[in-house]
Amino acid sequence: MTKRKSVQDYRKAWRDSIAKKQKIETDIKARLKDICTTHPEIIVGTKADEHRTPIKAKSIADLTYIEGMDTSTALAFIEIIEKELADAHPHQQTKINFDNKYQDFIEYQDDDNDYEPPERKELTEVLNIRLYCMHESCRTYIKGEEGYNGAFTAETGQYCDLRNKGYTCTKHR
Repeated sequence: MTKRKSVQDYRKAWRDSIAKKQKIETDIKARLKDICTTHPEIIVGTKADEHRTPIKAKSIADLTYIEGMDTSTALAFIEIIEKELADAHPHQQTKINFDNKYQDFIEYQDDDNDYEPPERKELTEVLNIRLYCMHESCRTYIKGEEGYNGAFTAETGQYCDLRNKGYTCTKHR
């Protein structure tokens, strides 16, 4: 049986959460001060005057100015400076595009349900088969060759061991 929390328990949890919030805000503002003094020439914005004068990081590096700043604003300044530093770095991280138009497998639909698997004759024979999605009543399949011992190689070259797992189409992943 679990014990109900009392007012003292809730008050202690509330005070702890306020203390954690204050510590995080202090850490964020200390990071902003540190990054502004380390990289003072980075432009973090522009003034709203007629000349659109750039604002450099050294102009906001004053601790009293940062202490009066909202935490979300401090985070925005840190983000701007870190983005500028990342863009200026000579070694850029390669970005991987996962939304490619080529699928791992070429998928087909069997609407008329007319497929009959080939008859097995020898143990070492390679059979051209359709591998259907494991999801119930899904008629999506891929084509490939099944070798002996449950080895399946799709027409695009991907390999699948049919003893340990099956195939699921992109719709049911």
